[in-house]
Amino acid sequence: MKTITFIFAVVVASSTAVPLTSEKDAKDLADKFMNLVGKGSYREAFDQVKLHWPLPAPEIDNMAYQTETQLKMVTERFGKLLGQEFIQSNSIGKSYLRYIYIQKFENHATRWMVVFYRPSKEWKVNAINWDDQTHELFKIKGDQNAPPNGSPTLRQGASDVGRNHREVGSLSYMVKDRVDAFCQFGSPVRPLWYILACRSFTYEFDRACSHFGLATPNPH
Repeated sequence: MKTITFIFAVVVASSTAVPLTSEKDAKDLADKFMNLVGKGSYREAFDQVKLHWPLPAPEIDNMAYQTETQLKMVTERFGKLLGQEFIQSNSIGKSYLRYIYIQKFENHATRWMVVFYRPSKEWKVNAINWDDQTHELFKIKGDQNAPPNGSPTLRQGASDVGRNHREVGSLSYMVKDRVDAFCQFGSPVRPLWYILACRSFTYEFDRACSHFGLATPNPH
């Protein structure tokens, strides 16, 4: 599954909102935002945080547009939007809060993080991030058996293989060795499309090894 990631960073600007003076105020705003995200009302969601986010309004409107556009595209793969769910909150000292949610679809979910910063007495929205890296939620929860960074679980109909994807990698090495042999010894007599296909396979295989944290084999 192609990884998608959006990170909206904060810049200095002015705000005239009613101050968020407590952690409860910040959580309530995050909940309102995510309730609208869970309904697919992305522009309304970003409107909710606009007065508490020190960014120019046109930039926030653009974020809402990008989010709406991208998530409408992935619904073809992820399926029907079902809602949202709160996962966890984290704090760093007395100045940062992070609320983590998932936006639930029929076939997958997206991870959302709403970050608040308190420079003095009130909380301000500092960043809103979303992506489809839901395996990272296991690390947040402290699961030592969480899949490696960037690695899918591969549990759809093959859970044992998914939990031990290095065995899959070993089998893939055997396949690659055979393709390399064809490419090396068959290239003088095989058509150009075949040679290019072999090279493309080798390139994509090396990328897959890197993605799964496997060492790229060197049979020579």
